[in-house]
Amino acid sequence: MNKKFALAASVSLIFVANSASAATTASGGSINFTGFITDATCTINNGNADMSVLLDPITVNQISGPGAIDEGKKAFSIELSDCNASDKDSKSLHINFASTNLISNNGNYLINQETDEKGNPKNVGIALTSQKTNEVINLNMPYDTKIAATGGAMQFYAKYYKVGSEPAQPGKINTMLTYNLSYF
Repeated sequence: MNKKFALAASVSLIFVANSASAATTASGGSINFTGFITDATCTINNGNADMSVLLDPITVNQISGPGAIDEGKKAFSIELSDCNASDKDSKSLHINFASTNLISNNGNYLINQETDEKGNPKNVGIALTSQKTNEVINLNMPYDTKIAATGGAMQFYAKYYKVGSEPAQPGKINTMLTYNLSYF
C-alpha cells in the first residue's frame, strides 16, 4: 500500500513540476521587495508598534488662530525596551517620521485626509508635541528623544492644529504617520 502511495505521489509531483515549469516559460512578471535597515533594535510598546490615537472632540468655536490647539489633545507614548545599539558609543535614540504626502511643507502638522462636501480640506490637521516641552515637533526632521540607547518612554500629545486663516469646518479628521528609530 505504501509503495502505491509513494508511486502516486511521485507521479503527482512530476506533473506539478512540469506544470510549474511550463507556467514560468509561458509568461512572467516582476516581484518588488522592500525593507528597512536600522541601527536601532528595540521592542516597541511590548511588541505592538502600531497604534491609533483618538482625540477628544471639540467645537469649531474652540478653534481660534493658526497653530496647535490644547482643547481635545490626547496623550500617548511610545515605550522602548530591550534596545541594542550597533554602535556602543551611541548616546540617544532619534525617531524619524514619514507620511506619503501627509506632512505639511513646514513639518508642523499632518494634513487631514478627510475633505468637506466640496472636496476642500477642513482647515484643521494634527500636530505632535512633546509632553515635556509642549512644543510642536517638526515632522520633517529627526526628533531627538533624549532617551538613552538602552530604552525608555517617549511621551507625546496629539493636538488639533488650525491651518491657515480660513475658518475651520466641522467634520472628521483622519491622517497617518509612520516612524522608525535610529541611534545618534
